[in-house]
Amino acid sequence: MLTKIDCLNLIQIELASGKISADLWQKYPLPVISRVLGTVLDEICLKNPSALSQTAKTYTFTPAEATEGWYVTITPRPNSGTFSFTSVKDSTGFRYLIRDNSVSDTYEILRGGQPLNVAVLETTALVRFPSRKPIGDVKLAYIPYVAEMNDDDELILAGSEKYLIDTLLNLFRSRDNRLQEILNDSKVDAG
Repeated sequence: MLTKIDCLNLIQIELASGKISADLWQKYPLPVISRVLGTVLDEICLKNPSALSQTAKTYTFTPAEATEGWYVTITPRPNSGTFSFTSVKDSTGFRYLIRDNSVSDTYEILRGGQPLNVAVLETTALVRFPSRKPIGDVKLAYIPYVAEMNDDDELILAGSEKYLIDTLLNLFRSRDNRLQEILNDSKVDAG
């Protein structure tokens, strides 16, 4: 089992070629590596459906009632919205279709106002069940946003761990604009 912190430490050691310098700690702290790891994992899984199913983790949540159906607040949130999910089902095994908020309304209109048995990803951390009350706990299988995982959580990597880590290291060593965007997003605004 590879934990998130073990993977991040391994990447940091590889970046420094065996030596972790103060410059490296400052330029690529663990939170930045965590965000880049999530980005690379996301790209691999979006390109390869079998990697998506291998990498998804199952989380269990207890639904609460709201004015418009039932909902669960999820943490960590999914890595790339509805594309991160492989399944949503209740304790009886009933499966729900996962949709984002805007698409859910469109499907209902196309069906003549008849509700679908869907799970609607309303925000990045809220899934609503508008038309069917889930029975018991809800199991959501999805790829979590790596930066929000606990350090000791198991990190399931798609396919070869070596391929993922090599891809990530190549991104760090390249002049790819995505890395600069992640570094810029990780900086705390002075204000």
